[in-house]
Amino acid sequence: MPYESRLELDRLWLADFDPGVLWIASQPMWFVGFDEGVARRHAPDLLLTDERGSMTVVDVKPARFVKRPEVQAVFR
Repeated sequence: MPYESRLELDRLWLADFDPGVLWIASQPMWFVGFDEGVARRHAPDLLLTDERGSMTVVDVKPARFVKRPEVQAVFR
């Protein structure tokens, strides 16, 4: 399974050893659209599926990046 950073690899390890996670996809899709007139596209890092079929989209970012306006815009 591909990963782009050691932080992302750590999150993969957590998901892999979580008995509730049945399926893991790396960069599973693209989100594309306009946000306040700005064209944006983003591929989340992971998609996790649990035993109930619920899916969780995961983005892995170092804490120091979270306050950056461009990162906050993607998360919104």
